[in-house]
Amino acid sequence: MNKNMAFIKGNKSLPTDELFQSDNMIKVRFPVNAESKKRGIGSERMWVEVISGNAKDGVGEINNVPAFSDFNLGALISYELDEEDGVYYFGKIIKSKGGSANVRK
Repeated sequence: MNKNMAFIKGNKSLPTDELFQSDNMIKVRFPVNAESKKRGIGSERMWVEVISGNAKDGVGEINNVPAFSDFNLGALISYELDEEDGVYYFGKIIKSKGGSANVRK
């Protein structure tokens, strides 16, 4: 991890997360690549700008550079809220941007 990253256990959020969520941004949990799995990283949470949908599911654009997964900045993805744990999860890639992300749920 570099100096601009933080490891947060569980489903905890940073105090600033609410500011972004009110600006049409949500944090979505993504699967990590094989190298990250070997390092013991279970998932990567990234900011997604909501393009369409509602509070339970929709389509959005990845809004930060992935550090532990093979997704691309700007890729269009679907997301879904798990109501039990209150976390948004990656559904599928709708349109990749800047390369080929071969990641599946």
